[in-house]
Parts: sequence; structure tokens; C-alpha cells
Amino acid sequence: LSLDPEVGWMVSALRVEAATPGPAPEIAIVHKGVNHRIKTKDAIILRLFNAEGDDRMHRIRLQKRAGKVELVQLNGKVIESIDLDRKGTGFNLAIPKLGFRTLRITDN
Repeated sequence: LSLDPEVGWMVSALRVEAATPGPAPEIAIVHKGVNHRIKTKDAIILRLFNAEGDDRMHRIRLQKRAGKVELVQLNGKVIESIDLDRKGTGFNLAIPKLGFRTLRITDN
């Protein structure tokens, strides 16, 4: 995941949901120039916090094709599905200043 550092958003939490045994593919999250590599199986739960940015729509780019991105509540209940671009590697998201958004990213 990469996001322009000028946006002012922070990754506040990250959880990997694993429901199946076996080797996990590796993904990378790039934030403010730092590359974080994690292993994932079924879904990535990503929590973003708008610490200092505005509430405009911003582009989020994924380094790997996603099948689905959903805005979810903390209990995992889906609020809405977020449209991916044609390649499945990017989407737009707005977060109000000092607001949080929790996303579930899956490859199916």
C-alpha cells in the first residue's frame, strides 16, 4: 500500500486474518517511505487515521492486485464495498480530519 506522505494519514493498526493453514504470500506496505513486509493469508485488516490531512478523497495504491476492498466496522461488519480500479491495484478514500477508517482487503 502506498499513499502520498503529504496526505497526513497514518496506519494505526494492522491485522492479518488467517483461516487456512499453509505458507502465506508476502505483501508490502509502504508508508512515508518505509517499506513494511508482512505475511498474509485471507485478509488484511487495515486501520487508517487522518492525523493532519484534509477530508478530501485521496488515491491509495496497492502493490498487489486485490479482489475486494471493504469499509468495515471494528467488529468486522461490512459498511460498504469500495470500488477498485480496473487493475485492482488502487482505490479512492476520504477520511475526515482526526477520523479513522477500517478496511478489509482480500484477494478474492
